[in-house]
Amino acid sequence: MPNRSKESTLTVLYRFQPARLMPPVLLLAALCGVSYWLNPESWHHLSLSTQLVLAAAFAVFAILMIVMRNRSWLRIDERGIEVKFATGTTRFYAWQDIISAGIGQKRIFLVPVFSSIQLQLSPTAKPTNTLEKAAWVINRYDATFPSYFDISPTEILERIQFYKSQNQPL
Repeated sequence: MPNRSKESTLTVLYRFQPARLMPPVLLLAALCGVSYWLNPESWHHLSLSTQLVLAAAFAVFAILMIVMRNRSWLRIDERGIEVKFATGTTRFYAWQDIISAGIGQKRIFLVPVFSSIQLQLSPTAKPTNTLEKAAWVINRYDATFPSYFDISPTEILERIQFYKSQNQPL
């Protein structure tokens, strides 16, 4: 049996971290600030429906932060990667099914606003769902999940590479 370090026997649960969503929120706030700076008069006369839409968007965002903190998590252990999304769906990827992993960044005006972990899966583990197949056309990876957990995308990728190397067939 190969010698495994103590880290490979630990199971750690990484929870959703709201602070990881700050770049898109700050970008939106900056756009609103510039809009106000360029034309402050239009902001003084917002209609009631516009105010309600803005208040509802803020309320939904605040509720999502609370719900996602309690419902979204990432587990990386000797079996593989398990991700639970805020919708309640759980995805498990065994190490033998993962060919490679990488970090994808979505940018707006060259500013990185969102990072995700992208997995290339073996042919037997490729998704059969039509929606997931369509996602492959967009990002050229078989599986992706957002990297808004307690650790950074780089640390997630390092852990994936560590466990992947520990679980290589002999």
